[in-house]
Amino acid sequence: MASWLLLVLGVISLWATFVALVRVNRPAALSLPTLVASLIASEWPLFQIALQVVIVGLLVVADGLAESAGAVGLVLYVIS
Repeated sequence: MASWLLLVLGVISLWATFVALVRVNRPAALSLPTLVASLIASEWPLFQIALQVVIVGLLVVADGLAESAGAVGLVLYVIS
């Protein structure tokens, strides 16, 4: 379970970093979540890094790297 959570959070983190760097206008239904994600990633980068380190540490301690999904999630976190 922890490895799949690590994968999902890695994808969300990579998405937040992407929308902070590239302006996304469509679809309109995702405009508010995109705005919030890009604000957190671009305006508070140290907070985001600290939060990612804490979350990844907790998930690794909870055996998050037991499956390959956890390893992929960790790679996505590092990329973002």
